[in-house]
Amino acid sequence: MKNLKGIYKKYMIRPTVYKAFPRIILGLLVAGLWNRFINVNQWRDMLGDVFLLVGIFFLAMAWFNFLGLDGMENPITKLLSVFRNPKKKRTRTATHTKQMIDYADEELTDFEDLTEEEQAACKLAANGVAALFFIVPSLVVFFF
Repeated sequence: MKNLKGIYKKYMIRPTVYKAFPRIILGLLVAGLWNRFINVNQWRDMLGDVFLLVGIFFLAMAWFNFLGLDGMENPITKLLSVFRNPKKKRTRTATHTKQMIDYADEELTDFEDLTEEEQAACKLAANGVAALFFIVPSLVVFFF
């Protein structure tokens, strides 16, 4: 079993936040669509039920990422890797605009520049943050 404190470095905060934000937005979208189209008669509370369900889903994804850090391969991604070219890297487009962060002295790290282990650790942290974002409000609704 890997030591999680030894894996995380300071430069991994930015890729983790960039991975967590779309997951949170997607979870909010699923919860809103459930509340709009499935929960028509308002029999269930959105914060209590759907947030818990979405949080458990992200917790399961974080668990699979943790198992991936421990050496277990996901059979679905292994099957999908047949269709992917591992040597092909994503190239940046030439339409990059200048932003304030471009003038900072600190070198930024992209998710693609990290090693496989660091990428799995960033996914684990992003799924954990998304799970906490959804589970904590649902537990507050259940207990208070």
